[in-house]
Amino acid sequence: MTHSTTQGALTLFDSLDTIDTDFMIGAWRGEGYNTGHSFDGLLESYHWHGKIFEDSENVHPLVFSSPSGRKRFVNPGGFIVGSIFGMVENLPSLKSKPVGNFFQYIMPLFSSQSPVQD
Repeated sequence: MTHSTTQGALTLFDSLDTIDTDFMIGAWRGEGYNTGHSFDGLLESYHWHGKIFEDSENVHPLVFSSPSGRKRFVNPGGFIVGSIFGMVENLPSLKSKPVGNFFQYIMPLFSSQSPVQD
């Protein structure tokens, strides 16, 4: 995991060249970028795999691994996901390995096969 500050991450992002969206099509393995934010490490502890870009308009932004290794797509706008992620600041234990393992088992309750559309 790379370490920076929020401002350092924004500066780096702003300095990058633009890319052709065709380059993004396909599955991408995710990796954390530590900025000191309370969410740092959250996705990784919940077995986040990465993203899948079906085309320039349809994306699965949150792809997680299930206990069997199957990939599950979770809509970041879902109530349950937003609630869990929103509680992390007040309950840092939600980033623990046991909670992340539990998340894998309840993930089918809020998984979706539909991509997020732009």
